[in-house]
Amino acid sequence: MSTFTGKEVADHIRYITPEEGDVPNHFIDQYILPNDGWKNKTIRLKDLLKDRDFKAYYNSGEVRYDDYEVSGDDLYQELVIYKGQLLDGYSRAARMLRQGERSAHAFVLEGNKYIIESLQLFERYSKLDSISNKLLGDCFRQWVLDFQRGKKSSHYSFSVEQPGLTFDLDCTIYFKGKGFEVLNSTGADGRDSDDEGDWQDPFVNIDFACNPEWLPTFWSEVYFYLADTLRHEIEHITQDGIDIGNYRKGKPNEPDDIQRQMINTGLLPKYHYLLLPKEVDANLQGLRFEAKKRKQKLIDTVNKYLDTKEELGEIDPDSREIVLTKWEARAKHLGFKLR
Repeated sequence: MSTFTGKEVADHIRYITPEEGDVPNHFIDQYILPNDGWKNKTIRLKDLLKDRDFKAYYNSGEVRYDDYEVSGDDLYQELVIYKGQLLDGYSRAARMLRQGERSAHAFVLEGNKYIIESLQLFERYSKLDSISNKLLGDCFRQWVLDFQRGKKSSHYSFSVEQPGLTFDLDCTIYFKGKGFEVLNSTGADGRDSDDEGDWQDPFVNIDFACNPEWLPTFWSEVYFYLADTLRHEIEHITQDGIDIGNYRKGKPNEPDDIQRQMINTGLLPKYHYLLLPKEVDANLQGLRFEAKKRKQKLIDTVNKYLDTKEELGEIDPDSREIVLTKWEARAKHLGFKLR
């Protein structure tokens, strides 16, 4: 049986991934490309359910891509498997199983060392993207519908209750004001106990205001801002809530209240907020998700965001480069490239 190089498998993954922003370039560069000897084999789809991570994804009913993003031909592109663990093709494999398919073609690598933790890191943020995608679509549709009905505001709420992720979401847009604004009430509390020590479900609040005269023209920008903000705040949810099961190993969870207070009172420059470990991860994941929706390079979305910060006087060219250097190093650790 002929074999394939890591480069050929990497090219395959890049070719079939619907959105450029979804391609795990760092993951490919570090772990797929160095490994040759991949075999193209027919595998039994039900055997993939022995993979604990894929089984959890399958049982959750999550949909990583909408139907319009996946053609019939895309569905039957090769999966990528290492020692029985599905590395690439969660959505395709789940769809085929639900449609009653019994087998599929796959690139399979056996008897080779592989750092599977990096794959799990990538799959973790992909899963959060999938959840964010569903909430984004449902919330945005509600907002647009209520605007069309002539309402002065629109509210969307949902309780996420999945293994390893529990939180309440409340999103409101007010059709008022002179422009567009993300209100200060926007934020997340990932703790599973309140200030008095009583149990609470972690929660995310998102509050926007938009001049109704800007709509419907400005709806596309509202959608992109919502994508960023939603994914940003969900990232914060996974930085806390150990008892409820939300916390993800490796995410920053050290208390930073003192630093935040020093920034708010002016004892530290405002750009230090963008360097707080929790905010670094949340900003990167939010902006990465927004870039996917805009179908543009991550660095372009990041620069647009930092342009706004510079216009507000929160950063200058020197501190901007400090932020970019910090974010670039962290993005590499998270499994994707910033620039």
